[in-house]
Amino acid sequence: MRGKVIVLFACVSFLSIVSIANAAGAPATSPAKVDAWDIKADFAKLNQQFDAVAEVLNSEKYFNVKNEKVSKWSCGDQAGHIVLAAQMMRGGLQANIDNPELNVDGQPNEQGKAVMAGGDFPRGVAQAPEAIRPEGKTRDEFIKLLASEKKAWNDLEKMSDKLVALKSRSPHPAFGPLSCSDWVRFVAIHSAHHLALVRDILKESANTEFGKNLAEAK
Repeated sequence: MRGKVIVLFACVSFLSIVSIANAAGAPATSPAKVDAWDIKADFAKLNQQFDAVAEVLNSEKYFNVKNEKVSKWSCGDQAGHIVLAAQMMRGGLQANIDNPELNVDGQPNEQGKAVMAGGDFPRGVAQAPEAIRPEGKTRDEFIKLLASEKKAWNDLEKMSDKLVALKSRSPHPAFGPLSCSDWVRFVAIHSAHHLALVRDILKESANTEFGKNLAEAK
């Protein structure tokens, strides 16, 4: 398990993990920040974000809306990418669970510390890898994957105290060794980034009536 997960993440570049979904031009609004560096708060944030993703995936009103002034991806693409990325990054967290002695003395590098502490990252600087790109995948596939990922992350949330106690740090190719708390936080940061893109796509398309979760999930 250890070799498989570490090889996966070693083969994924910074441009792959911190994906900006082909953003075009300056954003209409800044990406929302994850405002608490606490694993339980970040799990709560992630749960709300998954509910917002569900609103997009389950709504014809949102799913197919696209505005290339904001991104080449539609709202549905953004939502699907959030779920695919959450699945991939869960592998980093799982590596810490499976290998409790892994990089116990490691620390994120300066870039990693800046992203974790700042709670966001700029748009338009990277591309998503093929594995987490939404093209070619169906809405039904995303809905099914979201259900399984929600369960997987809910199960991890029940282990919050254990995750915080673990000293292991699996390697991120750009950020360096990340703890379990770091991985949960980064998934929330990444999801917030793409939900901000969804809201901006809808605003640019004169659709400003958001569902409760989409409006509130930052």
